[in-house]
Parts: sequence; structure tokens; C-alpha cells
Amino acid sequence: MLRAEGAAVAAGATAEVRGLSAVATTFSGRVKAARSVPVDGRAGAVWARGGKPRVVFDITVHNGRIVAIELIADAERLAALELRVLEA
Repeated sequence: MLRAEGAAVAAGATAEVRGLSAVATTFSGRVKAARSVPVDGRAGAVWARGGKPRVVFDITVHNGRIVAIELIADAERLAALELRVLEA
């Protein structure tokens, strides 16, 4: 499942997408600019522009599988997250 909070929806994301194939299609060709980052110590990714995080992909993993992704674009929520960009 992919869920986008209000600011991400306002920026053009779909509010909710369900199913492996539908989520994969949503990300197809769009996620290339995102970089892996721990989000508050959990799996995640960030899309940044001009060095500033614009969208965070907060990923929930259960039994080794991604079961949910939340897109976060709200400036206050982004500022409250602990993000550490990993080097390529």
C-alpha cells in the first residue's frame, strides 16, 4: 500500500494506491532521483531538490517485505524527521 499525506497529494501524488502491481506502476520511472536514507532509523528514501528534502518515502517492512510506503511532503513533518543521506 502507498499512502500520501495531504501536502504530497497537493503536489500531485495519488492519495492511496493498493496492490503490488499498482504501487510499482505508480513509481515506474519516477523514483530514479530518490536516494536511500534511514527515516527515523527505519527504511526510507528521500527526493530532494536544491539540497532540501521535498518528499520522504517512509517505508514499513514486515518479515523482510515492504508492506507500506507513506509519502511525506509537509514541511513541518519533514523538518521533524531524522534523515541521514547515505553515500552512493
